Parts: sequence; C-alpha cells; structure tokens
Amino acid sequence: MTKRRWLDVACVGALAALALMTWQIFDPRVWPVMVAMSLGQVLGTVSLAAFAYVVVSDFRAQLRAGRQGVGKKPDGDGDLQSATDEAQSPPLASGPGGGL
Repeated sequence: MTKRRWLDVACVGALAALALMTWQIFDPRVWPVMVAMSLGQVLGTVSLAAFAYVVVSDFRAQLRAGRQGVGKKPDGDGDLQSATDEAQSPPLASGPGGGL
C-alpha cells in the first residue's frame, strides 16, 4: 500500500471511530455504548497507528535524502537569497549608552 492509501485509512478510521463515539451519546442503551467504546477504541488505535506509520516513513525518507545529498553541490542557482537572508534593520539605539 502507498503512503497515500495508509493516510486515507487513517482518516476514514478516525472518522468512523468518532461517529461510533457520537452514536452512543444519542442512544445511551447498553449495547450501543459497549459497541461504540470497544469498536471505536480499535478503529481509533488503528487509525493512529496508520498515521504514525506515514509520518515515520516520510521522516525516514527525508533523512535518507538528506544523507545522500551531503557534500553535493546544490542544483540550480546557489546565489539566490531567501526571505530570511535579507539585510537586517539597523538597531534602534546607536552607541553604547544611546537610548530612545
């Protein structure tokens, strides 16, 4: 299964668990509460595990890509500045004892 499919499973499982948990609020008999709490717990746990799998595998892929790119010259024009590289504004006070 692809990461996208695992993410879809996580979303659908979480929504189904939420629907079951909400169902037992509107129908507070014994069986709906037991089904909602047990099946909702299982679906919620499975959806959390699927989401954690996607996050961890994506993080590991980024680490591997970063490790492979160490020591290589970056592609494209290396002289471009990002928004954080712009010149900083001058200090508010000038001199050692200068104030506003």
